[in-house]
Amino acid sequence: MPRLLVALSGAALTLAASGCDVFDPALYMMSPVTPDAAPPTPDAATGPAFADRCLGIGPLMSSSSIELDIDTNNLNGDFSEVVACVGHDLPGNDGFVALEMTGGDKWHVHVNPVTPGFDPAVYILASCDERACSKVTAIDECGADKSEHLSFLAPQTGTYFVGIDSAARGGGASKVLIFRPTCGNGTTEHSETCDDTNKVSGDGCDSLCRKEFTAAAITELEPNDDPRAANVLAVAGRSMTAMGVVASRCDHDMYSVSLPQPGTIRATLSATTAACGIEGAPIDLALLGADGLTAVTSMTSTNCPVVEGKDLAPGEYFVVVRRPSGEMSWPYQLLVEAP
Repeated sequence: MPRLLVALSGAALTLAASGCDVFDPALYMMSPVTPDAAPPTPDAATGPAFADRCLGIGPLMSSSSIELDIDTNNLNGDFSEVVACVGHDLPGNDGFVALEMTGGDKWHVHVNPVTPGFDPAVYILASCDERACSKVTAIDECGADKSEHLSFLAPQTGTYFVGIDSAARGGGASKVLIFRPTCGNGTTEHSETCDDTNKVSGDGCDSLCRKEFTAAAITELEPNDDPRAANVLAVAGRSMTAMGVVASRCDHDMYSVSLPQPGTIRATLSATTAACGIEGAPIDLALLGADGLTAVTSMTSTNCPVVEGKDLAPGEYFVVVRRPSGEMSWPYQLLVEAP
């Protein structure tokens, strides 16, 4: 089997920014959480306050970058039964803002908690109905005092509602950053790893503005932690070795692997300078389907895990490396094979 060795080097993320990697840290670094932290006050610079309910609110302009402040302490908890979205109820107070989106556009919402102990969740709805929520339109996985982020591809043109909620009762203050990167405009923007002025795959920068890796020695690019920002590995018919670093449960690396014809994908995780399972923290290794959510196969272990999907249909798949617990940075080596 021909083999291609690719060295990807990734820097460990700070815990304050865990869960989302962007290019300008000033855009997303979480405000220091202190007992004396005061809730942010909406003003002309940061835009309007979030509404208590999504019914009847008008959409904001389709800006490429929006910064909003939200304090849900004085709001109600209207939406709570969202188990189908995030796997559990969200009984906390919730607030909403409406956006006018064009079909096919990518949006990215980043929520940074300000109130100590606040555990934000975020979802995007096409209507004021919590049943419209799904696993690809909501997220709540990082825990208290940590940021949450969500990438969303608008299926059609219309008004969509961004909701900020919480798994804990009550409310909290947070900074909400909303981005609409434009792939193909020649400028690398939030949640893009490249932009070569077109939306053509196979030229080093694919149709979603994700860097395509083919060289024998390359450096990993950030962000790479959601399907629309994953590192693209041209691995079909050969193998590639990736070097990376993960830390807490909200820090994970995602790699896109495409099969042009039916075949097998095998991923093997090994340690570099620190053993697998250091701190007693298990390691997740998963092979996901084209939606970036559904597991084809996965393994969680304090030993170095291995996953393999056989007789797979042609299409795109994702290999994900994650530490569900632990705080120290853990460097890894990942061998991905598609013979």
